[in-house]
Amino acid sequence: MNENISMRVELQPFKDLFSFLINQNLQLTEDVKQIKIQMNKQYEHLTQQTKDYQLKIDRLEQSLNEQIEYNQNLNNEFNLFKLNLNQHNNPLTKLDNDQQESSIQSKQHLQFVQHRLNYLSEF
Repeated sequence: MNENISMRVELQPFKDLFSFLINQNLQLTEDVKQIKIQMNKQYEHLTQQTKDYQLKIDRLEQSLNEQIEYNQNLNNEFNLFKLNLNQHNNPLTKLDNDQQESSIQSKQHLQFVQHRLNYLSEF
C-alpha cells in the first residue's frame, strides 16, 4: 500500500500536467468554435453583400442597356430626319440655283437693253 501511495505521489506532477493540458485543449476547442462562429457570420455577411452588389450591377447593366437602346433609337430618328431634310433641301437648292441663274440672266438682259438704249440714243 505504501508503494501505491508513493506511486501516486510520483505520478501527481504528470496528473497535474495532464489535467492542465486537457483544460487547455478544452479552452482551445472553445476558442476555435467561437472563431468558426465569427467566420460563418462574416461569410454570411460577405455573401449577402456580394448578392446585393451583384443585384446593383445587374440593375445598372439593365439601365445602361436601356439607355443604349434609347440612344440608338434617337440616332435612327435623327438619321431619318437628316435624310428627309436632305430630300427636301435638294429641290430647294435647285430652285435657289435656278433663281440665281435667272437673276444673272435678267441682269445680263437688262445690261444688254441698257447698252442698246445707249446705242440708240446716240442717233
